[in-house]
Amino acid sequence: AIFDFNANMALKSLKGDSLNIQVKRLSLKEKNGFEINNLIARLTSKDKSFQIKGFRLELPNSLLQFGKSDMEVLSNTDSQTLFDNIRFDLQTGTSYITPKDFVAFLPKLKKLNDRIFLQTKISGTLNDFQVANFSLDYENKLNLITTASVKNLSNKENLYLSGNIKKLDITTQGIHTLFENISDNGNTVPKELLNLGTISFQGDISGFLKKLQAKGLIKTQLGEITTDLLFGFKPESNIDSYFDGKIHTVDFDLGRLTENKDLEKLSLDVMVDLIKPSNKKLGGKVEGEIFNFDYKGYPYQNITVNGNFEDSKITGEANVDDENIYLDIEG
Repeated sequence: AIFDFNANMALKSLKGDSLNIQVKRLSLKEKNGFEINNLIARLTSKDKSFQIKGFRLELPNSLLQFGKSDMEVLSNTDSQTLFDNIRFDLQTGTSYITPKDFVAFLPKLKKLNDRIFLQTKISGTLNDFQVANFSLDYENKLNLITTASVKNLSNKENLYLSGNIKKLDITTQGIHTLFENISDNGNTVPKELLNLGTISFQGDISGFLKKLQAKGLIKTQLGEITTDLLFGFKPESNIDSYFDGKIHTVDFDLGRLTENKDLEKLSLDVMVDLIKPSNKKLGGKVEGEIFNFDYKGYPYQNITVNGNFEDSKITGEANVDDENIYLDIEG
């Protein structure tokens, strides 16, 4: 239900297939807690082209503005072709959102009180569109700059995503905020994740939801990791997610990550094939070479691994061909 509805609107003109409406002020409250403090906009149309000027939406703690907003409805549009036959070109002005303003739709947002500044340009159709120079600044927690394209939005099975992440930085404070407010059951952040410090990523992500490819560089305070992975969500009814691909790192500080003084730097090049079945723990296979592994002050080199793990059990083999030791372990 909607209450406290107030509006001041003017119909400037209505002639044939042209329209000019000005919303000078509009405010309302919704029973679940959603509020609009003020909405200002001017809608003009001619034939099947629409333009919104001066769009400004004020929520209790958020502001969304459009610098440009054009829309065109192509001929012979019906419910079957709606997604393909509505073209738009939107560009935001200075805008920010506070997640808790949307708690009526997503209760988990109730503790997210900080402003998220954003700016972008979106153009295309409802089905296929491009996102240019999307920037998001969540104060000192999360920063993102990316371009992206979306195809077949109306068809989940054929939905295709493509994006170039120019910058993604998330601090330990950002990890705390997102993990503790969005994760279920009030879980705390794993200390290993916090030990990484600020995490940065640059790279490309593309593919279908069931098969995405991520290639890029992850930078942390403990070292850098290069990835070339395939991953997906719900590829089959009994599988939640999977990861398959290559991980490479040089001199990654494993000791600081695990807070184990016996462990130091790690360099490796491995292939992983991991699967998370529904209602089961993550399992899979790891195969490759550990070039250098510092343990209790001694650098072990040339370690070949080929192992499987499932339900906290590890099986497989490892071969150590170091100048001071040779081991061949299986079990």
